[in-house]
Amino acid sequence: MQKRWFPLLAGVVFSTFIFTSLVEAQDEGPQRRRRDGGGPREGRGGRGGAGPRRGGDLLSLLRIEEVRTEIKLETGQEESVDEIAKKLRGERGERGERRNFRDLSEEERTKMFAERREAAEKRAAEAKKMLAGVLNEKQMKRLNEIKIQVEGVRALNDNEVAAKLEITDEQQGKIEAAEEANREKKQEAMRGRRGGRKSGDREAAMKKMEELRKSAESSVLDILTKEQQAQFAAMQGKKFDMPQRRLGGRGRGDRQRGDRQRGDRPRRNRDRQNNDE
Repeated sequence: MQKRWFPLLAGVVFSTFIFTSLVEAQDEGPQRRRRDGGGPREGRGGRGGAGPRRGGDLLSLLRIEEVRTEIKLETGQEESVDEIAKKLRGERGERGERRNFRDLSEEERTKMFAERREAAEKRAAEAKKMLAGVLNEKQMKRLNEIKIQVEGVRALNDNEVAAKLEITDEQQGKIEAAEEANREKKQEAMRGRRGGRKSGDREAAMKKMEELRKSAESSVLDILTKEQQAQFAAMQGKKFDMPQRRLGGRGRGDRQRGDRQRGDRPRRNRDRQNNDE
């Protein structure tokens, strides 16, 4: 019972395999996700979704130096973006006492997930609105293009993306079914991967995951019409190479800690020993 409620792997892949691994580690469950910063889609048969994940929402992308360079963020803008991030982090820290997940009942866990999704959506919406007041139109457009590239076919769950592509309720239902099927396949593959101890087993498992990634992407894209596929590709703009070292890594606020050398701690320990002597 407990495992069923722990974070599950994402069912649909991102545009790059590396970013897929990032999202798999942070997926909170099988509930359908919405990451445009708005509330759940209504009137189209869709269910409410979760808030943005690291790497997928606009503000998280702006923590990556290469993204800032790509959109030509100026010094004054950088300061404003950092202030927005600081403000939202402060609000997030005021959510109150965190409850022990293991001690919660199914009903309490469901409620907690819903509350977290709602809070995440609210923060993302606020961040998007604030960023629109800092970035110019061209910068905002490029940032959104990178966001869609990072999310890959999962961006189809974004309200704005779905609206621009005019995805029908029937298509959305098929997308959800494909996501669920792909999620189950990936979970099964991951269970098999955990059992592999030899190098060859791990390599075979990674190859299998890559095959599933491509299959999952195709299964979702095939639901779209040719026109929708072309428009979706155009919405991603020029290809942006996301730096691997930044995926799931520390942000600008953690730079000072990240720049600390591994040898620092042993050195401090040696100094302490010398003083004791």
